[in-house]
Amino acid sequence: MSHLRSSRLGRARSAVASFGLACLIGCASPNDGSTRRQLTEDELASYPIEVGELSNRPIALNDGRDPGAVLADLDGQLKRWNELLLSADQTDQRMCRRLEEYLKIQSRNHFGLLERELTGGNARNRSIAAATLGFSADPRATGLLVAAMDDPRVEVIDAALLGLGLLADIETPMEPLGRKLELAPEGWTRNNAAYAIKRLAEAGAPTESIHGSVRLALLDSWDSVRAQAAATLLVIGDRDDIIALRDSLYDPATMVALAAAKAIRRIATDDETARGEAARTLFAAWQELKNRNLQTAVRSELAVLSGRNWGEDTERWREWAYGLP
Repeated sequence: MSHLRSSRLGRARSAVASFGLACLIGCASPNDGSTRRQLTEDELASYPIEVGELSNRPIALNDGRDPGAVLADLDGQLKRWNELLLSADQTDQRMCRRLEEYLKIQSRNHFGLLERELTGGNARNRSIAAATLGFSADPRATGLLVAAMDDPRVEVIDAALLGLGLLADIETPMEPLGRKLELAPEGWTRNNAAYAIKRLAEAGAPTESIHGSVRLALLDSWDSVRAQAAATLLVIGDRDDIIALRDSLYDPATMVALAAAKAIRRIATDDETARGEAARTLFAAWQELKNRNLQTAVRSELAVLSGRNWGEDTERWREWAYGLP
């Protein structure tokens, strides 16, 4: 699924593939008349995977370029990165990985420029800077991106949320993200807040303060927000979340239902006292759902939870599920 709109970024690799991301990335509009170009695979292949080795070394491609040209290049490569993420082709995926490493190198080599643009550039350049800083793996970027969540332009806020998700710095304050997820009127903003929270939860950030916001996001009007909320509960959920996730099993968006099934199973795997409730919830959904593929997926979660697979034998599954406390 893609939530592209205008020049918005779609997905980030670290999000599950079915969840959309968005962030306004505008043209840098350099004054020197320079033009963007896409890097070839050979050029990308010339950069090693270990970015740290090159973090303090100039990259030949940047020599002699003024800030406008650098920003224009980053804008183009961010858009290309988005396009490659939407492809299942192995060559495209290989190119995407190389491009991510290129963006990491560029974000580190031009950190000062990106900081200046994020704090004082025009809205388009602030968006480019925010998204690119997400690739830097530099903790200095965290505070800059948190501050950018208060930007007057929504596209910059969206880019900052994307950057925070890409960084996944566990020192990121979670409460502002929870407020964006719960209260932002713009769907793209809630979408990117959900992504950032999911990434941070997976990285081990404390989530107690935003747990309620994540649960509430299961009711969001956007499919991708609901799906990412369910996927986040797979990481941080507890027995109390099963009731909310039960309704999500019947969500009209398949990706939401799939994420909910996995979350329910994981909660019960980690909490023995939740096994009975989870088993009966999944069993009921397996019996009631009309989507055959979704039925199969739910039954697979039952099999993982039970450690057995009785196939289509409804009575065996019923006996097991209702025999649990």
